Amino acid sequence: GQAEAALTKMSFERLSIYRPAVLMVDRVESRPLESLTRTILSYTVQRIAPEWITTPIDVLVRAMCFNSFIKD
Repeated sequence: GQAEAALTKMSFERLSIYRPAVLMVDRVESRPLESLTRTILSYTVQRIAPEWITTPIDVLVRAMCFNSFIKD
């Protein structure tokens, strides 16, 4: 959205913007709809094909770190 557009205009030598799928993480703050969605996902799609809609945090972090050191 707006943040991505503003960052792109800054003409960084390199810019990586990540848009992961749903992150399966327990949050401290209350987000009732997100909590309900996570519960539904964990009993349906997550059991059948977890990579379809969720992104494991460890996979995301590894990809971000790896991407940080790759030369274009």
